[in-house]
Amino acid sequence: MIPSSLIPGLRTNGLNLAQTDTVYLYTPYRLPCEENGCGPNEAEGGGINPACPVCGGTGWTETLMPSVLKCRVRWWYGPAGTYSDKSGVMPGDIGDLVLSFDTRYQQMLEAAYANSKSYFEVDGFKVKMHSIVPSRLNGVVTSLDVPCNLSREDRDGQADNTDDN
Repeated sequence: MIPSSLIPGLRTNGLNLAQTDTVYLYTPYRLPCEENGCGPNEAEGGGINPACPVCGGTGWTETLMPSVLKCRVRWWYGPAGTYSDKSGVMPGDIGDLVLSFDTRYQQMLEAAYANSKSYFEVDGFKVKMHSIVPSRLNGVVTSLDVPCNLSREDRDGQADNTDDN
């Protein structure tokens, strides 16, 4: 019999071995406009050059920064599935897929969740985070389940990556 004190460690190690899928997390970062004669005007708000062609006069530009993360991807196939019964994720939180991450990604995931423009790319699909649900064993958080929804464009059969943004 395995001592109960070893179970969380075994669970974490086993979960890490199962996290072999690669996903990309895109998080927008706001940077000061670098156009000559422009930038943020902190005294009055907005930008120094209201007619700046780069930032549109805001003084800021937004750049999507990708992060490569390892996780376990589990696609959800509708209300007849039994995923919610076994995962600890409440049925109302289920999306089109669930990503299970190691707890070391917690801060990054929470920051991305707080930014409504963040999204994942999974198997070529753009997906948005629905929530972050900690999975616990004996009161210890062993992984983070992130239910996600396909973007509306991917649901309609039109890929999001056709945008020039």
